[in-house]
Amino acid sequence: MPQHAVDSLRLHATSFNNECRAYGRLKELSREDLAIKAHGYLRIYLNDQIEEQFQAALQKSRPGANWTLKENMHLDDLNTPIMAIVKDWVPNHRIRGKILPREVLQRQMGHLPRMLRNLRQLHKCGIVVRDLKAQQYYEGQLGDLSLAWTVPHIFGPEHGIRPRWLFASMAAWDLKCFQDMVNHENERASRAEPPLKPQNLVAWRKDEAYERLRPRPWMVKPFLPMVNFDGYEEFYMTCYPPYDPSQFNWKAVEQRNKKASTGRVSKTKKAPARGMGRKRKAH
Repeated sequence: MPQHAVDSLRLHATSFNNECRAYGRLKELSREDLAIKAHGYLRIYLNDQIEEQFQAALQKSRPGANWTLKENMHLDDLNTPIMAIVKDWVPNHRIRGKILPREVLQRQMGHLPRMLRNLRQLHKCGIVVRDLKAQQYYEGQLGDLSLAWTVPHIFGPEHGIRPRWLFASMAAWDLKCFQDMVNHENERASRAEPPLKPQNLVAWRKDEAYERLRPRPWMVKPFLPMVNFDGYEEFYMTCYPPYDPSQFNWKAVEQRNKKASTGRVSKTKKAPARGMGRKRKAH
């Protein structure tokens, strides 16, 4: 890989930059409703006061844990600041080590249709989440974009490093992960007392469903693989997602923003001088 690509990759590979790029896209499109709202960022240096605050929070969430903030953040240089994005505070509906109460589970299942719509809109905006899990949602709002990729990207089709179908494949993986979430929630709903009505959402169909379709899958194989972050198992993209993030026209948005920032003021008509108004019609 050429050096300029390596340098560019550094700007696309850190959690902070991943979130900055994703939230920046949502802001420029006025679609900040698709994730927990962000307000800016903080630069934090690891001093004794910060370490003390971290230990207090750690013991509250995980009693008995004994690692330091440096170990937790995998930092080699304490002079390097931690970059953090400031977001809306959304209470965590999960209770560690306990089953969700029926009313809480029912509320979370009610969020699923909107969550799926928002995920598809993220793809339409040129963003893939890549590691979608239930833990990233708080009351139906997506709160973690630390591994998200936003076009234009060093691995986007315009650079030719990875295949052109890469982003479509990752969008398909997002949808499959969401379908796994729906299936898991439906399983929990069936165990509730009394059982809750399951969600009939279809984010991604099972491979078996395509065995019943024409033309038969073996007539159109080989399928493209799903490029997934976990990489522990191989899956195939048996159909394309509704939106291919790589098709997002980011150049048009960039051009529009440049025009909006020129500060041009449209010419207005000159106001008539006092006493020189329109002549009144004679009656």
